[in-house]
Amino acid sequence: MTATPHTTEPIGRDEHTNDTASDSAVDLTTHVDLIEASMATITDILTNPTAELFHTHRADIIRLLKTISHTDTLYAAFAYAAHEAHISRAAGTTRTSTYLARLLDTSEYQARQWINLGISLYKPPEPPTDDTDGADTAENTANNDDDGDGAAQSRADQLAERRRAHEAHQAHLAAQAQARKQARKLSDAKLAEINRELEHLHPSLHTEHHHVLFDNATSMAATTTVDDLKLHLRTQVRTLNSSVVDPTADYRARKLVWSPADTHGNIRLTAVLPRTGHALLETLMSPARLAAFDRSRGVNTDEDRRTMAQRRADVFMSMLETWAEDADAATAPRTRGLASLVVA
Repeated sequence: MTATPHTTEPIGRDEHTNDTASDSAVDLTTHVDLIEASMATITDILTNPTAELFHTHRADIIRLLKTISHTDTLYAAFAYAAHEAHISRAAGTTRTSTYLARLLDTSEYQARQWINLGISLYKPPEPPTDDTDGADTAENTANNDDDGDGAAQSRADQLAERRRAHEAHQAHLAAQAQARKQARKLSDAKLAEINRELEHLHPSLHTEHHHVLFDNATSMAATTTVDDLKLHLRTQVRTLNSSVVDPTADYRARKLVWSPADTHGNIRLTAVLPRTGHALLETLMSPARLAAFDRSRGVNTDEDRRTMAQRRADVFMSMLETWAEDADAATAPRTRGLASLVVA
């Protein structure tokens, strides 16, 4: 089948936004076929990288690498479309992220990041709701004839509120459109950083502030580094979150997790503790306490070549061993000792 030729006015790269579907389905298939074939050829060429190749095609390769480092908006568009299509039902999964992770051979975390980015870029904000009813308004007006000034003020307040809601909705749409345009030019690393930092915005602030922060971040990202962008966003989110009174936030955030063992049997421990936990660690793991602990075990601290981090790890292991021994004393002889389980 031959696609019917068509002509369009030339569109600049920066003017062509994701809001306009300029290609038909047939054109998209053609472009994908070309990209797939080209990538296969390029991969074959680069299987033999040489100094001559670098000097001859350096500019081409840099252009290629920059192009393929700006693909998260494509993943986000596909992820959002899958989310809107409720594909998880047809795919037999409970979450769209599970479907995407299997389909695209990635982690569920990355799939969720693409979905969240897609929602930020493509999901339109909810239109303002009009809580007033025309018939009720007319009835209230008739009933309030004796209080003309009060009724007029009430109608004026309602009109002003609707106007503010409409203006906020239009501003949200404009910010989202601008963010879509800017996101196309950003690297995947910068978009991922924006997504991650904005995840920490308090839910009660999301509707009012998320789209503003996202738009500002995509603008700033064009002229700053990934690290500076992360620091700037983290500061803004922390400042906004500080306005929310949530006395138990630090307590609810507590966690203790550890990774699977590596090839040496070691694990990586990650903890989020309340401020009391921080105070205990500062006290128990202070240099003076560590030195006293080592001396109690007969360690010559003057010849000790361990790093501070290693000494802290040794003290922590000693705490766990003591805890296991105490648990053994409390439960013996009803259960097998914890220390025995560790050794086993």
